[in-house]
Amino acid sequence: MSDHKPTTDEIAMAQAAGLEVQPDPMPNDLPSAHDLVIKFLKAGFKNEALDTPSADTLSLMFEDLLEMYVVLNGGSKPAIKEMKARKRFGLKKYGTILQPFNGRDALGDSRDELGDLVVYMAVKLYEIANDNDPIRKTEEENASD
Repeated sequence: MSDHKPTTDEIAMAQAAGLEVQPDPMPNDLPSAHDLVIKFLKAGFKNEALDTPSADTLSLMFEDLLEMYVVLNGGSKPAIKEMKARKRFGLKKYGTILQPFNGRDALGDSRDELGDLVVYMAVKLYEIANDNDPIRKTEEENASD
């Protein structure tokens, strides 16, 4: 799972690789992002899982994820730059690049990371729907004083 709190050295490595380091989350009185995702899942998501996705299904999923990655990075060139930075960071952190047949369960890793992705997207959708960004509101209030 990727909920490991980065060390000072890992933060420095990420910055040296050209990656943006996010601050720690700030607690507030809003709902749990995980509970928001669970609510969507319970609200009628009907696509039940198959035993193991076929290569064709995985290819379609990959294409959709790749398109989302490009969109969220603002285009192909920034997405490539980000991917190169992530490769440099991984090499520095783990001493090796991420490769096929590396002894890990790629679908398990994907599921873990995708779980994080849907939670982060639920947070952003909630913030958009509720215009509830306490940090931005505080900055706007301070600017108007």
